[in-house]
Amino acid sequence: MATRLISVITLLLSILLSSSAIASTKKTIKVYTYHDKPPYVINEANTHNIQSGIYLELVSYLNRFDKVNQYSLSYMPRVRLESLLKEERLKGIVIGVNPLWFGDKQRKKYLWSEAFMDDKDIFLVNSNSSLDYKQTDDLVGLTIALERGTYYKGVTELIKQEKMTLAATNSSQQNLNMVAHHRADITIMSQLTANYFFNHGYQRSLFKIFPQAHDHFQRFILIPKSMKQLSQPINHALKSLNKTSDWLVQFDDWLAYNDYLVD
Repeated sequence: MATRLISVITLLLSILLSSSAIASTKKTIKVYTYHDKPPYVINEANTHNIQSGIYLELVSYLNRFDKVNQYSLSYMPRVRLESLLKEERLKGIVIGVNPLWFGDKQRKKYLWSEAFMDDKDIFLVNSNSSLDYKQTDDLVGLTIALERGTYYKGVTELIKQEKMTLAATNSSQQNLNMVAHHRADITIMSQLTANYFFNHGYQRSLFKIFPQAHDHFQRFILIPKSMKQLSQPINHALKSLNKTSDWLVQFDDWLAYNDYLVD
């Protein structure tokens, strides 16, 4: 009996050690984001340590799905990330981006995953503002609060032509503060980020949001060609994820806000 018990214990230990060995042999893949904002990433206070958010949930899904690679999410400023990409020295992939933002409309510079979510950017102004927006020329002469290093189609061009004034900031929350205190006329951020702040104590009554969005787009994962072996497992995982109806529904406490448009 004792011999049989020892055999069972030995077998269980063998299975556990084997599983541990398999896990430890997984190749670690760095997943970078320069979107240091909720609900995409939610950080510890005053740090870049990512605690939760949509991107972390997606990375966790990749880890559950991919038996070969272990994905690890971290923040990198866009300027450094783009520099490493251009020099072909980025040792990782980039989450939550779009080919147009990296000058890759034809998708020839980099490899791109399946789209994993639809999104849009919106304009916010002070609730006392009389501004209206129908076309890009309506923005001429305004001061806009935007994070350093960000690109917004049409708006960035106006800033470079000195037809708009940039009030550079470090975060979406600073953008809201600038508009709320009349230090800038307008800002742009994703609808989901605005919803997050309005759901977490920010006064919705301080702002108007134009019914016409700045842009509608999809988010993808950028894969450098040097890491082309990741395309198949990542796309396989995302196809599976996209078949599970709307996977973002579980994040309604981050995302939902019903009354966000100007009347």
